[in-house]
Amino acid sequence: MIKHCSYHDPRPWLQAKLRRTWVVLMWERLWAASWPVTSLAGLFIALAWLDVFPQMPGLAHAGSLGLFALAGAIAISHARRSVKFPRREDLVRRLERGSSHYPLTAIDDTLAAGTKDPAAQQLWQAHITRMIALAHHLEPGIPSPGVPARDPLGLRAAVLLLLTIAITAGWGQLPERMGRALHPTATTPATASASVLLRLWITPPPYTRLPPLVLETPSGANPNPLDVPEGSRGLALVLGGDETPSLAIGNRVVPFTPLADTSHRLETIIDGGSQLAVTQGHTTLGQWAMRVITDTPPETSFTAPPAEASRWRLRLAYKAHDDYAVAGVSALIHRVDHPDGTPMDIELPLPGGKARDVHDTSLLDLTAHEWAGMPVTIRLYARDDKGQTGMSQPTTTRLPDRVFTHPMARAIVVERKRLITEPAQLANVLERLDTLSAQPEKFGRDIVVFLALRVARDRLALDVTDASLASVRDILWQTALHIEDGQTATAERSLDDAEKVLSEALKAGADPAELDRLVDRYREALDRYLQTLAQRLDQETLRPPLRPDGPVMRPEDFARRLDRLKDLSLAGARQAAQEMLRDLQRMTQSLRNARMPSEVGAAMKAAQAVMDGLKAIIDRQQKLLDDTFHQSQDLRRTVDRERMRRTAASQNGVRHSLGELMQRLGEMGVTLPKSLGSAELSMRDAATSLRSGDPTAAAAAQGRALASLRQGSGEALKALMENALGGDGSPMMLLPGPGSSRNGAGLDPLGRTSGGIDDGSGIAIPTQPDARTAREILDELRKRASDRERPKPELDYLERLLRQF
Repeated sequence: MIKHCSYHDPRPWLQAKLRRTWVVLMWERLWAASWPVTSLAGLFIALAWLDVFPQMPGLAHAGSLGLFALAGAIAISHARRSVKFPRREDLVRRLERGSSHYPLTAIDDTLAAGTKDPAAQQLWQAHITRMIALAHHLEPGIPSPGVPARDPLGLRAAVLLLLTIAITAGWGQLPERMGRALHPTATTPATASASVLLRLWITPPPYTRLPPLVLETPSGANPNPLDVPEGSRGLALVLGGDETPSLAIGNRVVPFTPLADTSHRLETIIDGGSQLAVTQGHTTLGQWAMRVITDTPPETSFTAPPAEASRWRLRLAYKAHDDYAVAGVSALIHRVDHPDGTPMDIELPLPGGKARDVHDTSLLDLTAHEWAGMPVTIRLYARDDKGQTGMSQPTTTRLPDRVFTHPMARAIVVERKRLITEPAQLANVLERLDTLSAQPEKFGRDIVVFLALRVARDRLALDVTDASLASVRDILWQTALHIEDGQTATAERSLDDAEKVLSEALKAGADPAELDRLVDRYREALDRYLQTLAQRLDQETLRPPLRPDGPVMRPEDFARRLDRLKDLSLAGARQAAQEMLRDLQRMTQSLRNARMPSEVGAAMKAAQAVMDGLKAIIDRQQKLLDDTFHQSQDLRRTVDRERMRRTAASQNGVRHSLGELMQRLGEMGVTLPKSLGSAELSMRDAATSLRSGDPTAAAAAQGRALASLRQGSGEALKALMENALGGDGSPMMLLPGPGSSRNGAGLDPLGRTSGGIDDGSGIAIPTQPDARTAREILDELRKRASDRERPKPELDYLERLLRQF
């Protein structure tokens, strides 16, 4: 007699095997019963994502959904009846599959006879032990639902392939297509017969640079929405049919115009609506859902506050964006004291032509304008090809004013400024011009300067109209430039005039012969400017500086671009020629921004003086910190109020010195490091704590001030170097003079070879990684030295390390 155990076996190892076997059997039975349901669901999803259902008539669409729902219900009902939970006998049978000894069945058996025979009991126990050992090796194996036997045609693989194709075809519109599949239309409009042909062309506005859309029927309704830019031109042609068709654009209905025989034509502007439909009588020839894309105005803003760049240029860093392309960006400049007056409207060059996103920095030379040196308000406005504009937020700055070093040029500019600010002092200006023209030795007896001063004086005496005053101011300004810069100023003016005339001719579409003449004129003006610049460089004792990351430009670079500009203009490629001209303008602007060696030397001396002053302030602050720290250590014994007051006064003296140094930095046009401002505030806190008799708090504030000073020292050095070398973002140029054998390649800002040793100087320039590592080490040493809580031997060691720096 054989007795069977319950479903839950008390033996843990066997219970674990039974659980695994239960999972395998349930998976096999579920998959075998549910594969028709999943295949049916996959087929429906594939057809929905392929957009098959919306192509059907409304009743057929609804009927298909009903059939799929009925088939799904039958498949689910069949699956529910087919799935049964495994019993213990099923689990044991699955585990013993492949075993000829049936160990689990033997383990559950009992000895039917000989229960009192010790030999029989011993033999039975040995048999059970052997069966248990065999049972430990039993495993249910991997699931095998046997679906291939139930699906000999492989329909489930076909459904999977169709589902993959549907995902690929409908990617990006899967939710919309599923929604259309689940919502059949109540009615289906009649479609055109095969003898009627509809063709519809939708041409977006030219400024969008989008290709036209071509729609053609008879193909039934197209459920995919069309993206149509606002203002697109629609052209439709219907071939066939007796009645006059019409085009419905939203709520607007436009009839076609009959042509010969049975042809009809329509042309209209699409400016709204959500659907296009062409009907002929009661027949719908074609209909399309659409989205009319509205062209929003462009946007523009400053990416950095306007500031003075090298060579007294106004730097405007900006960005602009438009849906299709930014046609132009301009700066609108008002005087702060006359906000309602006529503003300056300056168009900024676009880098790379028209684009959706523009990021650029423009450098404007406004030193000749009568507002130079005055506070102004600047707003940017961007335009698109549709004529829409977008304004930026206003910002206030001071227009750069040129600094003249020659005494005579400076005196002439002063009289010119008086004509602007003090028009009532006309008699004094005339007298002063007489005096200046009577001192030819002060302007090198230059006949050009003498004649210009006399012409300006006589014109001012005979005519005081606005036009005459403007011409006199221009004469005086050009005379001052001639004295200050020599022939370079005249060459720059000729180059600017040639650029302006050529740019206007390209925009106006001048004939090829006129463009050929203007390009030659521009070439001559550019050659004269490069020659005068080379002569000026030859007068310098040093070669011109070259920024390490800036390319070298030579006259051949300009010649190649000029030849290309001429070829493009003669070939009729006006837009490409305008872009080439803008490229040349950027190159010449970079040349103008480049500083002469003498200017760099003066700026470097001024920077060295500032850094020496900052180092002295750091040394004084370090001594004050040490003194305050000692006072805080002596506080337990006695409080020396008089000594603290003296230290507070010394701290205020250091703070005032820092303020004067920051003022010098501002006068040099250098952006003040924020760390120096933080140091000044910390010094003020330290002085307050000292006056109140709290040396501990004062030492903490002085430590913060010292750390900020050291950080600001590095920031100030970087800003001073950029200011000295023309850090306006434009590359520095090197034009070799006549007879020069050196091309300047590989020179650093100080004229030494970068990454090696110069022929004459013997000075090695560290590479960028070496300099960066050294800077990081110094910063860490300064940070640790400012922490007064560190042991005194460590602080002494850090101070010895930093002493040489």
